[in-house]
Amino acid sequence: MIYSTATVPVNPEGEAKLTRAQVWKGLELKAR
Repeated sequence: MIYSTATVPVNPEGEAKLTRAQVWKGLELKAR
């Protein structure tokens, strides 16, 4: 089994704000 983790800042200063739903949708698209 392969196990991996990573963290990425979601709403850094000066960038467009993302909602939890937008972040989740992006993860779903990336997983496909």
